[in-house]
Amino acid sequence: LVTGISVIVLFSWLYVRFLSPWVGEQVAGFIPKHIEKKLGEASINGLLNFGEVDSLKSIALKEFVTELNMVKDYDLKTYYVDSDITNAMAAPGGQIVVFDGIVQLTDCYDQLAGLLSHEAAHVNQRHSLKSIGRSVSVYFILSAITGDVAGSSGIILEQAAQLNQLSNSRKDESEADEIAISELVKRGMNPIALAELFDRLQNKNSILKDSTLLEGTLDKLEFLSTHPNTDKRIELIKGKNKYYNLNLRYHTKLDSLYQILKQ
Repeated sequence: LVTGISVIVLFSWLYVRFLSPWVGEQVAGFIPKHIEKKLGEASINGLLNFGEVDSLKSIALKEFVTELNMVKDYDLKTYYVDSDITNAMAAPGGQIVVFDGIVQLTDCYDQLAGLLSHEAAHVNQRHSLKSIGRSVSVYFILSAITGDVAGSSGIILEQAAQLNQLSNSRKDESEADEIAISELVKRGMNPIALAELFDRLQNKNSILKDSTLLEGTLDKLEFLSTHPNTDKRIELIKGKNKYYNLNLRYHTKLDSLYQILKQ
């Protein structure tokens, strides 16, 4: 019995580790964009419950994104939520939610541009949809193999699936960072601004986590984080700066819209 369970778990882990990412890519390729948009609209409702949507700032945010001219494949729908949450999220189909907390944490429009370029990259690369495809495929195989998702081998496989999702999330985040850096350079903005924002986020999170030893420990263990290690992200962004022939320029309209969002 033990051998049988071991074989099942090994096969399941191999599927989760090596095949599910490919399945996620294929699922994303087959789903039409109008269905992806519906999925995004459904998932966005939960995020909007964290605060009141500021309609005027949502319009300014949309103008900011339009001025950046980043996304060609989707008509982005932006939501500015009045909440002190320091985060921004991209849902399938071009839905982006930005919380006031993270905008107030920025101190220049370049940082906000880097953040939005990062989220737009998630949209363009269909990262959320691919993640859904990976998760669904894992649970299908889980049910087929175990016959009971609540059984012991099912629980083990579920844990393996979660670790795999964390790994893929890190890859998605790194890809979004790379694209955001390129977008900033292309538009004459400072790519280091993205690293500065991550540094500010890390400092704030460190203050919040000082009282919890376990959380502080988990934050240092990259393989247990859905995002790449923040220090490594900052180091990589700053390291790439030397490869660019920067031609920085001032963007009047972006700065003007940024000041509206900071009010």
